[in-house]
Amino acid sequence: ETIDSIEKAIGEVERQSETEDYTVIVNVNGGHIRGENTRGAVIIPEKESEVTKKMMDKAIDSAKMLALPLDRQFIHIVPQGYTVDGQEGIKNPLGMYATKLEVELYCIDGMVTLLQNVVKGVNMAGYEAGDLVFSPIAASYAVVEKEERELGVLLIDIGAGTAGMVVFIRGNIKDAVVVPGGGDKIIDNLSRTFRIPHSYAEELMRRFGCTQSSAIKDKERIYLREGINGKNSISRQEFCKVIESDMRELFEGFRSRLEKCNYKEMASSGVVITGGLALMDGVAELAEEVFGVNVRLGLVRGFESTGKSIVGPLYATTFGLIRYGIDQDNRDIGLDTKPNAIFKRMAMKVRALYEEYF
Repeated sequence: ETIDSIEKAIGEVERQSETEDYTVIVNVNGGHIRGENTRGAVIIPEKESEVTKKMMDKAIDSAKMLALPLDRQFIHIVPQGYTVDGQEGIKNPLGMYATKLEVELYCIDGMVTLLQNVVKGVNMAGYEAGDLVFSPIAASYAVVEKEERELGVLLIDIGAGTAGMVVFIRGNIKDAVVVPGGGDKIIDNLSRTFRIPHSYAEELMRRFGCTQSSAIKDKERIYLREGINGKNSISRQEFCKVIESDMRELFEGFRSRLEKCNYKEMASSGVVITGGLALMDGVAELAEEVFGVNVRLGLVRGFESTGKSIVGPLYATTFGLIRYGIDQDNRDIGLDTKPNAIFKRMAMKVRALYEEYF
């Protein structure tokens, strides 16, 4: 089924774009993904004395060797800074005189087998898999401004099965984490609490859900279909209390992570929320209450479209992958391509494909 969806979606893109020469950039997510800091070092031979690109690569390779067990694979490797003969905080040591070069990396990795299965699915559909991109990082390309990354910002991507968080400080990724507890967990709790089918709980959450249960009148009811639960209605306030409790638990878990890493006070640009649940009433307000900073929805930026829903946080990862691909291409070939025109042409097509096949 996955392979069939890939074939149909990419086939439609080929037909409309009239091109077949490309690789597929794939977003990945899941509880197996983790991020951690690691350090590496290299001694610079006396006859060379200057830091070269080769020496920088050797330092990075030494850090990578220490960081990765055999059953895991790197997804992102982000240099945080270099230390030259004890002098810390150097962004680019190229050309400096040194006897010892150290590097600090932030590495995001995942289980080899799970990542290989993703690549295999793309390959079996007849396409070449290019970069793998952690979903919240992909979303950040569409919804987080460069200035926010420099000042410090937290992006939370709330998906169906998991929720992910990425912390940007001084332009770098400083922390990334995935936790179970996305929309599916909330729907499961609603289904058990009110003894209604999972699919019906999802439908009701989309129609009546919010995270500010105290704002709902006591007498407000959700009327059920006949034959559901032996009741004709349930309290909307009680229904939303379950949602609010789960969302609060999720946000508090992320806040604890920030406090543990001493990053909470450094995220001065606040919090950006993406994913389907970001659109639920009261989510931003609840996040502001928990984090104590400004919170905004992750609206896709950098293109124009007359379809208002296309700019919503639901599509952040999809358009972030497009932006990521453009940025990588421009970095390689040195072009100063403006992505706006590309987004204008592709926006509605991508939305239609997303809704039809995924």
